[in-house]
Amino acid sequence: MHACLLVPDILYLIIGFLKGDGYRSFFISYKDVARLARTCKAFKDPALDALWRTQSSLSPLVMCLPSRFWTRGNRSRSAVGYDRGTSSSPVASLTMQPQPSHEDWLALKRYSRRIQAFDCTALYLPGVCSNTLSAIFQPGLFHELFPSLRGLDFNLFNNREHLYVQPIMLLTPMRLPHLLHLAFTISEHHRRQDPNEILHFPPNCVPSLQTLRIDAACDDANQHITPVRLAVNFGGFPYLRILSLSDNVDVSPSDLRALIHLQDLYELTVALPDDFDIDVHPSIQSILPSLWDLDVTIGSLNRGTSFLSIVSSSRLGHVRISHRLPATQSDIYALFQEIRRIHKRFPYFQGLVVEYSRPTTLATDPSFDLPQSTLRPLLACRYLRVFDLTSWGMLDIDDAFIVQIALAWPYLETFHLRGSQWKISRATLSGLRELLRRCPRLSSLGMEVDARVLPEEEPEMETLTLRSLRIASFGLYSNHPVERYLRILAPSLQTLLIEMPNPPPP
Repeated sequence: MHACLLVPDILYLIIGFLKGDGYRSFFISYKDVARLARTCKAFKDPALDALWRTQSSLSPLVMCLPSRFWTRGNRSRSAVGYDRGTSSSPVASLTMQPQPSHEDWLALKRYSRRIQAFDCTALYLPGVCSNTLSAIFQPGLFHELFPSLRGLDFNLFNNREHLYVQPIMLLTPMRLPHLLHLAFTISEHHRRQDPNEILHFPPNCVPSLQTLRIDAACDDANQHITPVRLAVNFGGFPYLRILSLSDNVDVSPSDLRALIHLQDLYELTVALPDDFDIDVHPSIQSILPSLWDLDVTIGSLNRGTSFLSIVSSSRLGHVRISHRLPATQSDIYALFQEIRRIHKRFPYFQGLVVEYSRPTTLATDPSFDLPQSTLRPLLACRYLRVFDLTSWGMLDIDDAFIVQIALAWPYLETFHLRGSQWKISRATLSGLRELLRRCPRLSSLGMEVDARVLPEEEPEMETLTLRSLRIASFGLYSNHPVERYLRILAPSLQTLLIEMPNPPPP
């Protein structure tokens, strides 16, 4: 054996490359690494570390127990390890009977100590029953089994059966000082039991946490969602860098006030309640000074603008605001003015997405329309890559202004600008073509154009980067030649959607 293979660091790199970290030949590479583990003593530990480092199920560990403890069978897809995107056919699962003793579990330490993360992998693995999950997540056992664990995604073990134990209940009595990344979902079953109960998630169980993602499940997307009331002392997570709380996770204003003073928070996804006082913060601490990516759900757009105005980060690069009430022209203009001020602090501001829950009634008030002047403050953001806005009123965009947009944002990759009130657009296919010509990185485009009349000449150019195109135009009919024109203009299109609404009322 070559002498370089006796250097552990080199050997770890070679085996790690063989195992791979993408989707290439996963099943072959895992088998190859397993063969290395059986080759010689020098290869055994590095190869086993690579095989066990990331797991997507507890089943490989369970199957290392004597066969008398577990049985392999089929269960419905409501069991652990199910795939939401597949059919309702049964999936493989492990059932444990009888339950192993504490000493039996500890016999697995030679494998479990190598596991650094429970996360998604490309391998298809059977799930385990709820009793197994509860047995392993015991305070006196879990930490001893997994001393190297740094990442834990509870959603891999998600089970919608009534015997399922909430992740918070399993974590609260533990202390996992080395855990850095945690994600879990609060089950719908718990919310049906007591929607008014407040769940407490103490930070002392995971004091070194850097990433926290909390979701609340909903079996039926059409039913009324009862928010989960969650109490978290965010001041106990001084190292938190990424925090994601779903819209239906309700956090108290006092906890939110501690949250916005986290000094290292880099990414934030949160829903702000209407009673959260945005304007009054008596603390002398800076507000989210390290923030780069903000995704906030809020009642009105102007409250979202007010929240942006108190953020003191000098490198805020991405903003997404989802608001429940329609925004007027002045609300949108105030937001764009605030983004321009953010751009002055950080000239590499890159992305703005503004979403709202589309109302069922039509807007006849012109204060909801979006003239070109409203967009002008954003033209200063030269490095903008993502812009997505739907206006409740009517748009007033023509080809000349589209050229201004293309000149102002040459690095644009995603551009979606739509109005909820249909009218014949002043933008034409010539303007669309000019946008594609001047923005060579554009991959996703959605806008209103007047596509009734094709340009006399052929496109004279083609863009190979555009993958998704959605346009809305009046006056089209089935098999209109506009589709052929667009296919010539963008031959690499994977998605082409042409909306043809009914003509607007006179």
